[in-house]
Amino acid sequence: MKNQERILDLISNKKYKDTSLVNSETFAEMAIRLCESKNITTSRVFSMCTFLNKDIFNRLKADRNYVPRENTAYTICFGLQLSFAEASCLLQKGRYSLVPVSPQDMYRELLTEMLITGFTYIPDCNIVLKHYGYKQLGKQ
Repeated sequence: MKNQERILDLISNKKYKDTSLVNSETFAEMAIRLCESKNITTSRVFSMCTFLNKDIFNRLKADRNYVPRENTAYTICFGLQLSFAEASCLLQKGRYSLVPVSPQDMYRELLTEMLITGFTYIPDCNIVLKHYGYKQLGKQ
């Protein structure tokens, strides 16, 4: 029963489906959306959270195609206290990354999460991998 709950938990986790390539949201649009979801709606509050100049917030709001420098993009991720998945997605939109970006990387991240959490029974792992369209473990 516990394994079935874990399977459902992993299957329902949307971070392993790479929809960022399909989504047309830009770096600036996603950054502002994430700010708003955290009730950061003014440049003053943004500046206090990220320790960045207020102008960065204003540029994000004014220019949907604005992408800050890499260090600033990382600072935004930390300042907004983004999850790994949120930060990865935002950084991808700026052509930056926490890790190399490819479907293979998401496969590795999912495998790593399963190992870290002790979810190692291969038939159950394969249910999750198959759900996301990844290569299953063992002989096929």
